[in-house]
Parts: sequence; structure tokens; C-alpha cells
Amino acid sequence: ALLLEVARQVGEGEPAPDDGDLDDPKIFLERLASLSQAEQDVILRVLAVASIIDGRLTRAEKRLLCEARRTCGRSDDAAALRAVERLRRAFMAGDPIATREIVHLR
Repeated sequence: ALLLEVARQVGEGEPAPDDGDLDDPKIFLERLASLSQAEQDVILRVLAVASIIDGRLTRAEKRLLCEARRTCGRSDDAAALRAVERLRRAFMAGDPIATREIVHLR
């Protein structure tokens, strides 16, 4: 879904369902690079939330988060992943998540 929205934002329309590249991180990152900084901020936040929604933060998800941040010219330091991990723990505990916690994920 995230890749579909990126495709719409960069004017490439919606990829056909049988494109085979809907889950291709390389294509996602290429399209992400072409967005404005504000659009990248939104995508980075959505990607962080999507990464933790199942209650886990896998190595592959961490790697994609770091690659996406680098693609957008952001730091991929441990602090960024700690913020996502804090969000995951709060989500799993059923704690309220303040908007400011998600805003800082960009």
C-alpha cells in the first residue's frame, strides 16, 4: 500500500496488481528518493508505524527503515531505531501514543 501511494505521488499512476514489484524495497526506495522532503517525512512515519503494527520489529524491517532514512538524507543512527522500538513497546502495552511521538519518527 505504501508503494502504491508513493507511485501515485510521483506521478507514475498505480502499478498493476501483477507488477511483481509491489513488495520490492529497491523500487520503493527509488520512488521514495524522488519525493519532496515533506512527502518523505510522511512516508518515513508511515513506514515506522507499519513496521511495528504486528508487534515485532524484525531485522529486515530495521534494515528497510535505515535504508529509507538514508535515501531521504536522514541519519540512520541507533537513536532513530530506538524511537521506533519505543513506539512498538507502547503500542504493544496498549499505551496511548501521542502524535508528537509519531511526528519525531521522520
